[in-house]
Amino acid sequence: MPGTTGGREKRLELEGQAFCDTKSFYPLLAKHFQPSLEEIQSTTFSDYIRYSVLRKSQEGYDDEEEDEVSERTSSCSRQSNYCAGKPKIGYDYGLAKITLPEGFSTRMGIANDQTGRGADWQSGTLLGDMILPSPMTQIVRGLGGIYEYIFMDNKPTTVAEFREKADKYIESQLGKKIMNEKSIDILERKFWKRLGPTMESSMYGADMDGTLFSKDDNADFDWNLSKLQSCLQLLLMDQDDTDSKKGWGGIPGVTTPYLYFGMWASVFCAHTEDMNLLSINYLHAGAPKIWYAIAAGEDSRRFEHLMESNYHHAKKDCPEYLRHKRSLVSPSILKKAGIPFTRTVQYPGDAIVTFPGSYHSGFNTGFNVAEATNFAVPEWIPYGRRASVCNCRPDSVRLNVDRLETLLLQYEKEVPQKKRVLWKDWVANVKKKRHQEKMSNATYGSSPTKKTKMTENTVSTSKPKDFWVEVMQPLLKKSTKKSKSRKSRKKPEMEEEIWHLAKHTGRKPFRPSDRVLCIIPAVVDTSSSGNDKGNNKSKNNEDSEECFAGYVIDEQNDHVRVRLDGMGKKDEIWMDTNNSKIFVDGGRWEEKEKDFKMPTLHYWKEEDFSER
Repeated sequence: MPGTTGGREKRLELEGQAFCDTKSFYPLLAKHFQPSLEEIQSTTFSDYIRYSVLRKSQEGYDDEEEDEVSERTSSCSRQSNYCAGKPKIGYDYGLAKITLPEGFSTRMGIANDQTGRGADWQSGTLLGDMILPSPMTQIVRGLGGIYEYIFMDNKPTTVAEFREKADKYIESQLGKKIMNEKSIDILERKFWKRLGPTMESSMYGADMDGTLFSKDDNADFDWNLSKLQSCLQLLLMDQDDTDSKKGWGGIPGVTTPYLYFGMWASVFCAHTEDMNLLSINYLHAGAPKIWYAIAAGEDSRRFEHLMESNYHHAKKDCPEYLRHKRSLVSPSILKKAGIPFTRTVQYPGDAIVTFPGSYHSGFNTGFNVAEATNFAVPEWIPYGRRASVCNCRPDSVRLNVDRLETLLLQYEKEVPQKKRVLWKDWVANVKKKRHQEKMSNATYGSSPTKKTKMTENTVSTSKPKDFWVEVMQPLLKKSTKKSKSRKSRKKPEMEEEIWHLAKHTGRKPFRPSDRVLCIIPAVVDTSSSGNDKGNNKSKNNEDSEECFAGYVIDEQNDHVRVRLDGMGKKDEIWMDTNNSKIFVDGGRWEEKEKDFKMPTLHYWKEEDFSER
């Protein structure tokens, strides 16, 4: 018996020690990568992120098995589809820190001054007189570690004026002695201890379009955020050449970089990136940033439950309320809730990469300047497919993940593994080849005729004709519960065709409750009956553009929010009122009507509107 008691005490002691060592009790330090100049020169940005950063951050990764994992990863990378169509990869961390080597950048954009306080940052210089168009005041409310922010825009100011305000603010909050404190731990404790509605509000110059990387930066490297490589560039395949020249990435608001000017106690609230994309944040100059992150998966789900219990009213108004970037939680609350999280400190010259689907937040310890943008790698696709979109604003980022995966598969099929071509260059080559084929197939006799017709259509002032279009019905997801599977409705043997009259919008604005017809991308189930086997599901689905009926919910900035018939609030869409693919619903055609004759143009054709 005494031996049994001693063994039990020893086991309890080991279990207690194991609990104290778990990441749920203490914040998990982020993976820190310090590549050499030769290392980043010998590989592309995306390959370094994929095979060094993401792979070493995977769940269950063991450094001792690095050679074996490296060989297995190399074998996987030779497959034609990379990770497309495969289960998503889980990560133990929400982010990683990369300290870039000296010489990767000329730092001409910041006058080679990482303090942000030298002569070239003063008033009257190019950097000092840079305009911050709308720095915002961050008003906080809440106590006990759960906070909510309200943002108010201010009038434009220069960088030199903003830095002066930042210095006066930190001195008033901490005093001169603490103002120059180099200990991050002391500054971190001061921040969370003083945070609350009684604290004077700080300011943050966020989301300013621009870059501080010079055009001459990264001539031999791939880490210039204004030229960052991303597989999202494959979507340039579907854009006009004129649109693809808008910035390096060609997708405004996603791959174009933004500048951020911070001061003491200015925060970035807990959020995931649009479409669960990855992001990179490079600190050019100034005081450090402190980051917290929660990995996607079970940890993020527990965090969402915690936030929902504190923000249930916001959750009711918008299921994706965390994308509003207004909520902040202290590390002590995360510890009490047993939610694992990652913590790291970012210094000038450090790049922070947030992983797909991870929640991240943090604050600035003084005046600083950072630059950030989004990007994607093939491993992101499963996360992007599961991403939800906030429908509160028409400019929320939406990406066609299925189309991107199709282009990625095509790229992997056509590009040899040994001779890797950048995604953007491959798109340019394919477009050039298509243009050459089109020109070679063209005849001299047909061109003048086509130009004449286009001129006649342009001069014509006739009113666009209304037409009949078949309206599709959305397929609702079947219940996965066995108790309800027998009660599910059977698919009718013969589906009823539903036709509506599409009337052009004209100049009359839309109002809430107006009935509309929308031509949008959809996946059509082409199976003729329910006898198809489950493994043939992908073969029976086709991507196309179809017409759906619905009604207007809201109108903002020449956009209308539409709730489609048969769909819920979560599936509402925004449509541009100037788009040629939204129409006024003129009503349904009833077969019982007598003396009715179907017009000649009674179906949708994409090419009918592409020439207008």
